[in-house]
Amino acid sequence: MATGLTVSGRALRWAARCYRDDAALLLALAAAASLQRFGSIRYGDELPAAIGPAGEALTGLTRIAVIAVALRALAREPELAPLTPRARLDLFGSAAGARWRVLVTPALLLAAAFVIFDVIPNAAITLWVEPVDRRELIQAILVAVKNPTVIVLTMLWMVGLARELMTQHLHAAAR
Repeated sequence: MATGLTVSGRALRWAARCYRDDAALLLALAAAASLQRFGSIRYGDELPAAIGPAGEALTGLTRIAVIAVALRALAREPELAPLTPRARLDLFGSAAGARWRVLVTPALLLAAAFVIFDVIPNAAITLWVEPVDRRELIQAILVAVKNPTVIVLTMLWMVGLARELMTQHLHAAAR
């Protein structure tokens, strides 16, 4: 059986392939979220009150669409394509239940990525960037850059983890 690190690496490679194969669509979705996030951080106080909730709804919809793109790619996987969506969901439940320990490593990696790509940059901006209006600009740029990179890749990686668990479970059952 594969270790959590092996599963994480395979899932990341799948996520990168998924990103490459659907780059135009994923970048367009991420651009919408990037622009919304940039605008809300940089100009939030100057925007009409309704823009905030509408922008958050737009960003939420783009996140759902990214997951839909990833699930479409998952459904095209040779081992998983013959299965119905319900059968894939059941398979994931069985696989995650049987192999939940392997998910500890990806969870730790995700926590480390959060610290590296969110906590540390935000702390650095707060500590070192002056004046405050420049701080808002730098944070707005950082968030806009994270949307098409870190955020989308993390979402794809999560689906890739599910894919890896499901395909391993299928292979183990075939033995």
